[in-house]
Amino acid sequence: MNNKYYTRVLPMAILALCMAFTGFTGCAGGDMATVTVSVKHPDFAKTYTPSFFDRMIAFFSLGTRAEAGPPTGGLTFERMRLFVSGPDIAPINTQIPMNEGKITVSVPSGKNILFRVKADGSGTTYDYAGQVVTDLAPGESRLLAIPMRAAIHIGGRTSTSACYWQNGARVNLPGTSVEATAITVYNDTVYCAGMYNAGNTVACYWVSTSRYDLMDGVANSIAVTPENIYVGGARGSQGGYWVNNDAGFVQLSQGGGEIKDISLAGGNVFAAGVDEGPVLAYWVNGTRTVLESGPNRTLTGIYVSGGNVYISGYSTSPQRAFYYKNNTKYNLETSIDSSARDIVVVGEDVYVAGYYTIDSNNFACYWRNGVRVDMTHPIVEGNDTFARAIAIKDGDIYMAGNFSNDMTPIDTACFWKNGTLYSLNEDDTYATSLFVY
Repeated sequence: MNNKYYTRVLPMAILALCMAFTGFTGCAGGDMATVTVSVKHPDFAKTYTPSFFDRMIAFFSLGTRAEAGPPTGGLTFERMRLFVSGPDIAPINTQIPMNEGKITVSVPSGKNILFRVKADGSGTTYDYAGQVVTDLAPGESRLLAIPMRAAIHIGGRTSTSACYWQNGARVNLPGTSVEATAITVYNDTVYCAGMYNAGNTVACYWVSTSRYDLMDGVANSIAVTPENIYVGGARGSQGGYWVNNDAGFVQLSQGGGEIKDISLAGGNVFAAGVDEGPVLAYWVNGTRTVLESGPNRTLTGIYVSGGNVYISGYSTSPQRAFYYKNNTKYNLETSIDSSARDIVVVGEDVYVAGYYTIDSNNFACYWRNGVRVDMTHPIVEGNDTFARAIAIKDGDIYMAGNFSNDMTPIDTACFWKNGTLYSLNEDDTYATSLFVY
């Protein structure tokens, strides 16, 4: 064998091959990486089979191709969007061709780059989403298969039990006669907080459908980290939050009080609620800040963004919606009855979900930086709509709540996406909380 021949010619052949595929694989190097994102779905016109170029990409990146799992059901999508973001890159937002279910993009290299796919329903009210966080080296070529998951999770109740809906499919939770007041999803597992009736009201939380009792009291909110489960509410008449179990209860209020919502940010525990006095207050790792004093008012939601604390609430005499940014109060309505039930912040924009009342009819809405935006409302005399939770994901605005008719007062759980109402099509149901994956 002529080793000198292979020593000289083989590297040149590999280099030529690499240069030939530069337009497809990003072999040329530099600060950019090339990523092919694949999302497999049963409604695609053809099943995706790795091409010769895909196999070459896998070879040069020392990777293998794993197909992404499809969502269940025969859904059709109107569009699929790819969002790419990272600490030091400009966000990318592009469409994925529906007939292929994949796209190749050039992305600046770096660490902790998020690739997220959002599938918007067409002929269905539900969305699916999936995401992967990865590091990219300069000049690297990568093939990412992103599995899709149900996106819309709504906590609430039926006439007999607490429950949650996952893309419209109802899951009943053990316990009767109360409700799931809060919902979150962590590592593809659904967590709910709430109460059930055992002759007295028992605070609890659920992991999937397994119930964990806390103590007599109420549970209003839930947050999850890799180490702990936090549940905000009240044990007896003492406001506070539990960490994992009843023995981990952290008392916050000095007398009769109740924590309405909690939020985790920067390793800190933020809680908002009512303390003795009565006063409206929030706590950061147990340290209280009083917002205002007086009866007939409550806080409903807390959100931490950019080092600022945002809290929603309302008074009841008269009934007026408001929110706080740190210690500064902003009234949302000054002349009509209104209620603020949840709050979220995106960039510099503050969104508050709730409803207002005109001529005894209630209308779901949100306020964006104090400007009210109405939701779709059934045009029937005596109908009411209520929004109680809000989430914003991939530029879409979701709210959960219910509608009813005063002539036949039966609540029906529902949600809104970008202002359009979608019923969950079950009478005597009630939506309290929302998480969008």
